[in-house]
Amino acid sequence: MIYFEPKEFLCKCGRPDCDAARELDAGFGHLLDDLRRRLGRPVVMTSGLRCSYWNDREGGDAKGGAHIRGYAVDLAVKNSGERFEVLRTVFGTRFFHRIGVGKTFIHLDTDPGLDQNVVWLYQ
Repeated sequence: MIYFEPKEFLCKCGRPDCDAARELDAGFGHLLDDLRRRLGRPVVMTSGLRCSYWNDREGGDAKGGAHIRGYAVDLAVKNSGERFEVLRTVFGTRFFHRIGVGKTFIHLDTDPGLDQNVVWLYQ
């Protein structure tokens, strides 16, 4: 990866027995690098890889979650203008087939085991 450090994606549970994956799916990582290049500015990951424990705490997908399998991240957005900029760029790439929109973050994933071409809103 060009724009990111592996530690940015590590599980945030803080437990010594955390069994989360240590790396994103390689193809997904390349897509994030391309998104960052297209945005032309740094982005902050609020969530990347997760263990099952942390995924449950964060309200992740009950089917196991794309975060657990290394196919998902949540990007921080500060306001509606930044949210628009990220979404416009994401839709322009056509790489991410699962997008969740929250007040302070955008969820992106490419998990092949889940429904594709969906967008949802977080409460």
